[in-house]
Parts: sequence; C-alpha cells; structure tokens
Amino acid sequence: MLRYHGSSGETNQQAYTAPGNAGYSYGIWHNWEFSLQLPAAFGQDASSLEGYRAELQYVAPHDAVEGFYWGLNFELAKMKRLGEPRFWNMEVIPIFGYRLDRWHLVANPGLDKAVSGALAP
Repeated sequence: MLRYHGSSGETNQQAYTAPGNAGYSYGIWHNWEFSLQLPAAFGQDASSLEGYRAELQYVAPHDAVEGFYWGLNFELAKMKRLGEPRFWNMEVIPIFGYRLDRWHLVANPGLDKAVSGALAP
C-alpha cells in the first residue's frame, strides 16, 4: 500500500516548513506489516528529504467488527532535518484501540530515543 501523511507546518528560526511522509507498506505475515518511509519538509525557500525510516508493526488478532485491540510499532530512522546534523532515531509505539462498527478509537503513546547525534546519551 502506498500512503502519504501530511501535517500542519511549524515555524522555527529558519523558515516555515510543512512536513510530509511518503511510504510503502507491505503485509509480511499474519498481523505483521513492514514499511519504508521517506520523510520530507517543504519550506518557503527549499524542500528536501529528511532521511528514511523503516517500520515493523504488529496488531494482535481481534474481532473484526467490535472490541478492544492492541499492537506494537517499532521504527528505526536516519534523519536530517533542515539546519540540524544527521542522527539515528528509534521509536516504540504501543497501539491501543477500540473498534465499533466503522469507527476506531486509537491511542498511540510513542516513546522515541535518539541513538546518535546531539540528543543521544
């Protein structure tokens, strides 16, 4: 599945940027999905790729129509934001959801950790 995520922009000392994320996802096994993503920033003066991200996601078997479900998302990324040095980042994101017919209520309280660069330990 090809997908694109866009979000509202942010202003820093350099310029306004609108981040986006294009990626490809593939179901590799029952309840497991792998994806590659290309984060990008679109600014007033410049646009650029900000690195790449690999993601592995698991969602436990659950009722397809109604009820609670859970999963885990693991991400490893090599990033370079405008005006910052390149760094490696890792995220673990639990997935907690409740499905009622066509509606999903989902919480994804992510934990991320820089594993290299200025923010690494």
